Amino acid sequence: MVLATLMKIYTSFIGHHIVASHTWISPNVRGDGPDAREGHSAALVGKRLFIFGGCGKSSDNSHEIYYNDLYILNTGNFLHIWLVSKDLF
Repeated sequence: MVLATLMKIYTSFIGHHIVASHTWISPNVRGDGPDAREGHSAALVGKRLFIFGGCGKSSDNSHEIYYNDLYILNTGNFLHIWLVSKDLF
Protein backbone atom coordinates (compact mmCIF):
# COMPACT_ATOMS: atom_id res chain seq x y z
CA MET A 1 0.00 0.00 0.00
CA VAL A 2 1.32 3.41 -0.93
CA LEU A 3 0.82 6.22 1.60
CA ALA A 4 0.96 9.91 0.89
CA THR A 5 1.35 11.94 4.06
CA LEU A 6 -0.24 15.34 4.45
CA MET A 7 1.67 17.83 6.58
CA LYS A 8 0.80 21.51 6.88
CA ILE A 9 2.95 24.36 8.10
CA TYR A 10 2.18 25.23 11.74
CA THR A 11 0.06 22.12 12.31
CA SER A 12 0.73 18.61 13.53
CA PHE A 13 -0.02 15.42 11.68
CA ILE A 14 -3.64 15.71 10.53
CA GLY A 15 -4.28 12.67 8.39
CA HIS A 16 -3.16 10.66 5.45
CA HIS A 17 -4.38 9.55 2.08
CA ILE A 18 -4.43 5.92 1.00
CA VAL A 19 -3.60 6.24 -2.68
CA ALA A 20 -4.72 2.75 -3.72
CA SER A 21 -8.31 3.29 -2.52
CA HIS A 22 -8.46 7.12 -2.85
CA THR A 23 -9.60 7.49 0.75
CA TRP A 24 -8.60 9.81 3.61
CA ILE A 25 -8.44 8.79 7.24
CA SER A 26 -7.80 10.83 10.37
CA PRO A 27 -6.19 8.39 12.79
CA ASN A 28 -5.95 8.72 16.56
CA VAL A 29 -2.25 9.60 16.89
CA ARG A 30 -0.60 8.73 20.23
CA GLY A 31 2.56 10.02 21.86
CA ASP A 32 4.08 13.48 21.90
CA GLY A 33 4.35 14.78 18.35
CA PRO A 34 6.53 17.65 17.19
CA ASP A 35 5.63 21.27 17.87
CA ALA A 36 4.20 23.23 14.97
CA ARG A 37 7.01 24.06 12.54
CA GLU A 38 8.07 24.83 9.02
CA GLY A 39 11.25 24.26 7.07
CA HIS A 40 11.66 20.76 8.47
CA SER A 41 12.82 17.65 6.63
CA ALA A 42 10.58 14.61 6.38
CA ALA A 43 11.16 11.17 4.89
CA LEU A 44 8.90 8.13 4.77
CA VAL A 45 10.92 4.92 5.19
CA GLY A 46 8.75 1.83 5.20
CA LYS A 47 6.00 2.59 7.72
CA ARG A 48 8.01 5.23 9.59
CA LEU A 49 7.80 8.97 8.93
CA PHE A 50 10.97 10.74 10.13
CA ILE A 51 10.65 14.47 10.88
CA PHE A 52 13.81 16.47 11.56
CA GLY A 53 14.46 20.08 12.54
CA GLY A 54 12.71 23.15 11.20
CA CYS A 55 11.67 26.36 12.91
CA GLY A 56 8.62 27.66 14.69
CA LYS A 57 7.46 30.52 16.87
CA SER A 58 7.84 31.00 20.61
CA SER A 59 4.68 30.69 22.69
CA ASP A 60 4.24 34.50 22.65
CA ASN A 61 5.24 34.78 18.94
CA SER A 62 8.09 37.15 19.85
CA HIS A 63 10.89 35.14 18.23
CA GLU A 64 11.64 32.11 16.10
CA ILE A 65 12.73 28.80 17.58
CA TYR A 66 15.14 26.60 15.60
CA TYR A 67 14.74 22.89 16.20
CA ASN A 68 17.42 20.21 16.10
CA ASP A 69 15.23 17.28 17.02
CA LEU A 70 14.05 14.06 15.44
CA TYR A 71 10.58 12.57 15.67
CA ILE A 72 9.38 9.30 14.23
CA LEU A 73 5.74 8.60 13.47
CA ASN A 74 5.00 4.91 13.00
CA THR A 75 2.19 4.95 10.41
CA GLY A 76 1.31 1.35 11.28
CA ASN A 77 0.19 2.09 14.85
CA PHE A 78 0.23 5.95 14.72
CA LEU A 79 2.61 6.36 17.63
CA HIS A 80 4.99 9.37 17.79
CA ILE A 81 8.44 8.81 19.26
CA TRP A 82 10.72 11.70 20.23
CA LEU A 83 14.28 10.62 19.60
CA VAL A 84 16.60 13.59 19.97
CA SER A 85 16.28 17.10 21.36
CA LYS A 86 19.27 19.40 21.34
CA ASP A 87 19.64 23.12 20.75
CA LEU A 88 22.44 24.17 18.43
CA PHE A 89 21.48 27.82 18.01
